[in-house]
Amino acid sequence: MSVNSPRTTPKVVIKLLLSLAIFLALGGCRGPQKNPELQLWTIQLSPKFDPLIKAMLLDWETKHPGVKVRWTDLPFGSVERKVLAAVFARTAPDVVNLNPLFAANLASKGGLLPLQDRLGPAKATYLPQILRAGEQQGELYALPWYLTARITLANRQLLQQAGYNKPPRRWEEVPAYAERIKQRTGKYALFVTVVPDGSAELLESMV
Repeated sequence: MSVNSPRTTPKVVIKLLLSLAIFLALGGCRGPQKNPELQLWTIQLSPKFDPLIKAMLLDWETKHPGVKVRWTDLPFGSVERKVLAAVFARTAPDVVNLNPLFAANLASKGGLLPLQDRLGPAKATYLPQILRAGEQQGELYALPWYLTARITLANRQLLQQAGYNKPPRRWEEVPAYAERIKQRTGKYALFVTVVPDGSAELLESMV
């Protein structure tokens, strides 16, 4: 899943999730395994991050003798389909990198195990509000991965011509704001980028 506090790095998140995964695999319904292998799926990190991920997994396996990690990197466009298929086939990976919306969808269908009772002191390393991104119906199903900031650029001259000193802060304020900008300046008030297969922000804003 994506989103994490500034105090946590993807490397730490993967190590923590693998530790939780071995707890679930060895102490859960599957029972002890002689030579357990954990499945880690990520989204389009290879080959750019191969040195980082491979070194991290080697270090983790050294600290957990007898447990191997099989890393599978999936293309962005196919990850949701492959994860859903694996969940329904009961061959889902132990750890998977997901976006918040898809993680919430999986959790609502019973496809993820809750983590809040298994984190221990590690939970304190996250900013509380950011950690909530992985919650669904009061249960924590995913750990944040990284935190991004969105930047809005506003044309101050157009705002002043329309009688505004700042752009709107909430989506429900946008219609009246956009109408006023168009009437007083002849310009359009909002431009939202649309990236094929890479962004659902426009559809999310309509919802």
